Amino acid sequence: MKPLLFSGGLLLIPFFLCAQPGFNTAHDYDDLIINRFYDVVINGDTIIAYGLAQDSALPYRQGVFVARFDTFGNRLDHRLLVDTNNIYSIDKHWGKISVTSDNGYALTTSALYGRDAVFIKLDDHLGIKFVQKYMDTISGGEHLMSPIEVADGYLLYGYFNQADNGNLDALLRKVDKQGNTIWKKTWGISNWDDSFTQAYRFQDSLWLINGSKTFYNGFNSFTRPWFCVFNDAGDLKWQWTADNTLPFNGLGLGRFFPQEDGSWICYAGEDLGVDPVYGWNRYQAHWVKLDSNFNFQWSKPFGPHVYNLDRFQDILRAPNGDLIGIG
Repeated sequence: MKPLLFSGGLLLIPFFLCAQPGFNTAHDYDDLIINRFYDVVINGDTIIAYGLAQDSALPYRQGVFVARFDTFGNRLDHRLLVDTNNIYSIDKHWGKISVTSDNGYALTTSALYGRDAVFIKLDDHLGIKFVQKYMDTISGGEHLMSPIEVADGYLLYGYFNQADNGNLDALLRKVDKQGNTIWKKTWGISNWDDSFTQAYRFQDSLWLINGSKTFYNGFNSFTRPWFCVFNDAGDLKWQWTADNTLPFNGLGLGRFFPQEDGSWICYAGEDLGVDPVYGWNRYQAHWVKLDSNFNFQWSKPFGPHVYNLDRFQDILRAPNGDLIGIG
C-alpha cells in the first residue's frame, strides 16, 4: 500500500483561502506493507510523517512508521519502530509526533497487548534515544496524545480505562528528559468517560487542556465539553463544563482556542439528523465564538453536510494566529 503525502491544499480553511503550488505524492516502500500516515509535522525545511506500517518479511511485525521528506515531497529516509513482543498501534485521536528542541522527535503510541502507553524519543536522524513503556497492571490501558516538551522533561496527557467498568479517566503524566515518570495525576467519575484531547501553554506557568465528559446511563448517553487550567505541578486551578450537552443552538463544542482579547474560538459539530436517502446521520462542522465568560456570540458553518462524518479531525493554528480545520 502506498502512503500518500499531500501539500498545497486543506479541506476546510476558515478566515482565509490560499492556493499555492504543491504536490500529491504516493510512495512505495519495498520493505514495508500496509503503511499509512496519520500525523505530520514540519521541522525547518523537512516534512516528517508519522503512521503505522508492517514489515514485509517474517514475522510481519506491525510498528510505528516515521518518514522524512524535503519540501518537494521527495523521500529522505524512514524508519519502522517495532516491539519484538508486542504490536504498536495509533489512532487519529491519539498517537502523535512532535519536534523537540534538539531537532529530534517525540512520539506516542500504545502496545496492543495490555495497551500500555509508549513514549519514544528519536534523534535528528531517526535514531532511538529511548523507549519508555507506562505499564498499567490494574486498569485496562492508557492512551497518550501529543507529547509536549517542557524545560525539565515532557508533559503527556490523555486517558486510561478504569479497571472495574472500562470507563475512561483523564490523566496527566509528567516525565523527565529520559521519559521517566515524575508524577501522574488522574481525574474521573466511575460511570463517566473523562478524557483530555488537546493541551497548549497559557501564560508562563499555566496549561489549557481541553477534553470531554460523557455520562452513560443504560442505552442513554450524553457528552459535554470540558475545559481545564493546570499549573506546571499538575494542580487543577479552574475548570468549566457546559451545563447542557448541546449548549449553543444545538451545537456540541469540541476544541477551544484562546484569543488575545480573552475570548474563545471553538470547534463544534451539529447533528442534522438522518439522511433521507442513505439513512446515516448527517453532521456539519462549525466555528463558534465565545466571550471570556463562555457566553455564545456567533457560529459559522463549514462543509457540505452531506456525509455521516462531516466534522474536523484536527485543528492547527497558523503562524499568523488563524485556525485551520482539517476534516
